[in-house]
Amino acid sequence: VYASQSDDNGCHACAPWGSFFQFEQVPSTPAPAWQLVHAAVGQEPVGSWGVMAPVHVLPLSHQVLGVWFVASYMAQGFNSEAMLVYSWVGEDWRQVFYASTGETDGNAEDDLSWQAHWRLAYDEGGALTLDMATRFSPGAQDWAKAQGHEWPQGSWRFDGRALRATCCLG
Repeated sequence: VYASQSDDNGCHACAPWGSFFQFEQVPSTPAPAWQLVHAAVGQEPVGSWGVMAPVHVLPLSHQVLGVWFVASYMAQGFNSEAMLVYSWVGEDWRQVFYASTGETDGNAEDDLSWQAHWRLAYDEGGALTLDMATRFSPGAQDWAKAQGHEWPQGSWRFDGRALRATCCLG
């Protein structure tokens, strides 16, 4: 995973564009070498203030890796967070999961924040389940509903193409 911006980008709040590269180790003399298998350049802007969100590479299932970001964005004192997961699916890198994971209205007199908390669990076959629960400060849930905001609650499981709510797995 690599992040870049153009040299003439003067935007202080813009996110760099994330690019994905996948390599495999191949036999070579005197030591093994790495060969580029897949590349997706300038796939998605991820992060804010010119800095890419922290990157985590975690398994989604047996032999399928996901690139995880928990990114934070701020505009006019309002801070929002999101979890984004990308993986190689079919013939391309794709976003296989997105969820808002928190909001804070920094300009409000009352604390109207909420935060999603998650847990990753793997079964014996290596399949991932993502569990999320949301905690609200007093009054925040009513405020979020009034603003039309949604928050994650429940479990998701990777089905080979995306992390899907467990209620919808066939």
